[in-house]
Amino acid sequence: MKRHEAREKLIISVYQYLLLGGSLDELVHKNFDEEIIDPYTETIKETILEKKNEYIERITSHLKNWTFDRLGYLDQAILLVAIAELDLKENDKAVIIDEAVSIAKTYCDEKSYSYINGVLDKI
Repeated sequence: MKRHEAREKLIISVYQYLLLGGSLDELVHKNFDEEIIDPYTETIKETILEKKNEYIERITSHLKNWTFDRLGYLDQAILLVAIAELDLKENDKAVIIDEAVSIAKTYCDEKSYSYINGVLDKI
């Protein structure tokens, strides 16, 4: 599985986790159809679970007159996955931001990608 596809599935899993609650581990395994999850994706998932509150604070500090809770769940998921990737420093920052923006353009409303790009660039 290509990293882009794995990233999309992880974002969908985080989206479901934020929206419905439950176990992120179970959601990831369901969305990956019980395929073997690569170690990089597994590390991102674990990082999100470990540092979710810290990431929310970081995101909120870069939102102008807005809070994390007011963002759409999919926007939240994209930002959380991207920030976890940025913290891991295994990929180039530009690649991570480009992937997040690309996914936002595909799945979110017209304006989401621009503030996702802005927040990630500041982080």
